[in-house]
Amino acid sequence: AKKYNPIAEFPGRNDRDKDEAIADFLEYSRNELEPYNVNLGADVFGIITRTWDDYPEDLGQTWILIGEHVDNIAPMVYPSHYSTGWYNLENPNAHPYLVVKGAMEEAIEKNSSMENPPVIRPWIQDFDWAGIVYGPDKVRDQIIAAKELGVYEYMIWNPSNVYDPYAFMMTEKENSTTYPLNKGELDYREKSPADGAVKYLTGMLQDRYSYTYLMTPVADRVNDFDEFLKLQEESNIKLLIYKVYGYEMDANDNNKANISLYYKIEVKNGDTR
Repeated sequence: AKKYNPIAEFPGRNDRDKDEAIADFLEYSRNELEPYNVNLGADVFGIITRTWDDYPEDLGQTWILIGEHVDNIAPMVYPSHYSTGWYNLENPNAHPYLVVKGAMEEAIEKNSSMENPPVIRPWIQDFDWAGIVYGPDKVRDQIIAAKELGVYEYMIWNPSNVYDPYAFMMTEKENSTTYPLNKGELDYREKSPADGAVKYLTGMLQDRYSYTYLMTPVADRVNDFDEFLKLQEESNIKLLIYKVYGYEMDANDNNKANISLYYKIEVKNGDTR
């Protein structure tokens, strides 16, 4: 989309970014539809489960900006639409379970940074592509990948509107499994509290503000990412080094952990602590 910017004209843009314009439209739509008591949803490109702040594609779609104005959000995570390298796969189209698993993990992470997140309702693939036949097993694999992470809603796309009923039948393993899968002390991405600390501190060290935004509790930061970014850039504290040693779960609260770590910071006036 970015390559069309020099030749495209957007009347009424008023210096807004594309994603801000779409968010404004969704906010307007919600206000107009409020008297009718209907739900508002948005279909989005699958890629935006990963991209941040509409960069670098400049599609006009940012998960958080869209998500705050809709009741459900439907990323089109068709495995055939991903190129080599996505989710560390040479041919993503041949691995529907892993593609949907990776995309839903990213979507859940985006949702976790929102005060009122939308329901995630992915579009999944039910059509053959590039020699890969999508029978009921491959369709079911996508449903299972989402369900294991606690995403229970989905929509299925076949351009011919031909759907195999066997894709909707639960397997014996599904019938004997409790969803979402229990990862114990680990989160849905099988990451520990120490891994979370590493991601947050890496964000501080490398000025990757999307990391620090995602890993900061919603109650402890501003909601608007642009405002958050400005505050981070104006901060007089710079992280120099850190080391995370380990963690222990809180004995009284399974949602809390005590993390052992070391760090050194530099304050703008030159002090080191």
